[in-house]
Amino acid sequence: MFRKKTLNNKQKAAMVLPNSAIENSAWYSHYLNLKDNIIRFQQLGLFSTSDFEGKRVLDFGGSAGQFAVALLEQGASSAIVVDTSLPLDIYQKTLKSMKNLKAYNITIEDLAITQPASVDFVVAHTVTEHISNLPSVFTSIRKIMAPGAVFLIVHDNYYHPSGAHDNFMLNVGRNGLYEYLGPKCWDTEVRCSSSLSWRQKMREQLPWVWNDENEASLDPSACEKCSFYRRSHPWSHLLWQNEFLNVFREPGFSSGKEESIINKVTPFQLTQYLIESGFIIEISQRIYHNNEPPEVLLKEPYCFSYQDLKTLNLLIRAK
Repeated sequence: MFRKKTLNNKQKAAMVLPNSAIENSAWYSHYLNLKDNIIRFQQLGLFSTSDFEGKRVLDFGGSAGQFAVALLEQGASSAIVVDTSLPLDIYQKTLKSMKNLKAYNITIEDLAITQPASVDFVVAHTVTEHISNLPSVFTSIRKIMAPGAVFLIVHDNYYHPSGAHDNFMLNVGRNGLYEYLGPKCWDTEVRCSSSLSWRQKMREQLPWVWNDENEASLDPSACEKCSFYRRSHPWSHLLWQNEFLNVFREPGFSSGKEESIINKVTPFQLTQYLIESGFIIEISQRIYHNNEPPEVLLKEPYCFSYQDLKTLNLLIRAK
């Protein structure tokens, strides 16, 4: 009597993935994380295997293609990745042998012109928060979708504690709370010196977060006015709006600039842009974080919505 052999995750992935992808630890680690997300989204009822099995999928803003590859592993017939910041070496080396995976370093508007009604399932996983021209993008995505196609959006909300994407300054720590996890130089006698290595790491790894101008603005005699101190607080991008350009000096944090890395769209605006582009929203679901919003943000002059401040991600299924 023979026992059925059980394959582990790595063996299952090898049925689709080339060895070069599995051996690329950074790529493969993110791939496994996205596979977990896919399972979670399916459990939440956002989509099912039947939405893409045997069908053509598009990963919009998919960068290194992990989400597209995960859908191929689960039965999609072909996948396209579109991203204007495409890491071409990944597709030329790591994913070269995957013939049913195509990657285009072009805008979604350009793809809509050349390949209308060409896909059955579109995913935009944590990319819509980085798009400045969402109405144009959504209109183009609708043109690319075949009749009955599904559009899945996972939107990272700007109005959550770290919504400005101020990486290194705010991360999830104890009890799932967003907080500053670095050295609190303002509580030490040596002040700025105690956080020097932390700031240097930011400058090396995320220069759009901390640059020379920020470094020159440090004032150990007035910590509470220091941008480093202020950005250590959850919702710092909202709490100091009147001084935004002093607290967030890098062009990447400001709207309308070529270097801008995040928009300020609200959950309502996002859904409205979809509706105006001709989509029908079937599911709109919020994922919440554990931080409690400061009372000051709920009052004048801010008057932010408690619901928006508590929203970490907005999950949307549209047709």
